[in-house]
Amino acid sequence: MEPKKNKVGILVDMDRCVGCYACEVACRQENREKGDKKIHVMEIGPKNVGGRLLMDYFPILSENCTLCHHRLRRDLMPACVASCPTKALFFGDEYTLLDLLHSGNRHQICKATEI
Repeated sequence: MEPKKNKVGILVDMDRCVGCYACEVACRQENREKGDKKIHVMEIGPKNVGGRLLMDYFPILSENCTLCHHRLRRDLMPACVASCPTKALFFGDEYTLLDLLHSGNRHQICKATEI
């Protein structure tokens, strides 16, 4: 009998991400990839809101991202999540991510997969 797979993923809190790119750097260092990025921070804006220029930043994980499967096997967070200084990235199971997604905050799922 095949073991049951767990659904996990990474979610971003759009109000916490400041566009520091620490997740991109950590991913490159962890995976030592020189080719395609596994995570890319997309800039949205600037937009004039109430006389203030505002920017949003949105980390996007590629199809090649494995959520640092080698780290998960050692009970470590994916490198991008562990490196985020503002705690804008969350890693968790499907129930935790759904709770956060429906919390009323500006959250977005970046990637979900089965492990």
